[in-house]
Amino acid sequence: MPSETKPKVSIGLPVYNGSKFLAEAFQSALSQTYDNFELIVSDNASTDATADICKSFASKDGRITYHRHDRNMGAGPNHNWVARRASGKYFKWASDDDLMEPQYLEKCVAALERAPDAVLCQSVTRIVSESGESIATHLAHLDSARASDRFAAIILKPHWCVEVLGVIRTSALARTNLEADYFGGDKTLLAELALLGPFLQVPEPLFINRDHPGRSMRAVPFHKRHEFHTSNKKARVVHWALYTDYWRAVGRHVAAGEERLRCYAHLLRWWFTNMHALRVSLDLVCVTMPGVAAPMFRLRQLYHSRGIGSSRTD
Repeated sequence: MPSETKPKVSIGLPVYNGSKFLAEAFQSALSQTYDNFELIVSDNASTDATADICKSFASKDGRITYHRHDRNMGAGPNHNWVARRASGKYFKWASDDDLMEPQYLEKCVAALERAPDAVLCQSVTRIVSESGESIATHLAHLDSARASDRFAAIILKPHWCVEVLGVIRTSALARTNLEADYFGGDKTLLAELALLGPFLQVPEPLFINRDHPGRSMRAVPFHKRHEFHTSNKKARVVHWALYTDYWRAVGRHVAAGEERLRCYAHLLRWWFTNMHALRVSLDLVCVTMPGVAAPMFRLRQLYHSRGIGSSRTD
């Protein structure tokens, strides 16, 4: 056990019915060479063996705190719940289906300690299949000194958002609104963090992101994603909410002047990249004309299946 009474790193693990890979996720965290951390587990009223697995690991390691909610609050609020309970200098979200190589925390923390202006550190990410077979490698370059350049890299390009599962400076995270109340709220959070400071990258594939049929972006139908993500069941024009949250983030975090104008210029370009104008239109039709929502959702599903849409990590 670490000698310090207050952990330097807080790991938050929000989970719902994650029993398939959950034990591997626990072993991955507990096998870290950097052991000065707490692991906060928030069970979102799971109905499978998740509770038993969590209790078993918590009984064997005092760094683990397990909490079970009596009702499902939605994936987004569950992510925010663990973040608000972090006590460490650094915070990391963990997923029940992702893995960290043993030196992951050690190298990310060391990188952040050397660069006090950086807000986040993620390693090169290896994306694997359900069976663990490598599918792709994700590289991100978000270390520019200009906030507008980092902001553009987040909002104007299709993005896996694996950086949100990196090690984040808790003081920077506290300046954000955390995850927004719609599916894809991790991207607005990343945009806020990018405005606050550069992201670092450990040049080794130490983080493993599992892409499998059971993850939310694959398993939850488009017309159920809002309900899955939040306890606020009121329909949202999601891509309009995304856009307005980007706009507000620039106003909050970038001082008036040339750099703010550059950010707003990128937001104007946003409408013409990745077919965002069409996506807002489809969202608006689905919200205002429920009678035609089903075919619109099928159109969106076809549209995303061709690789045009963004991907969300669980």
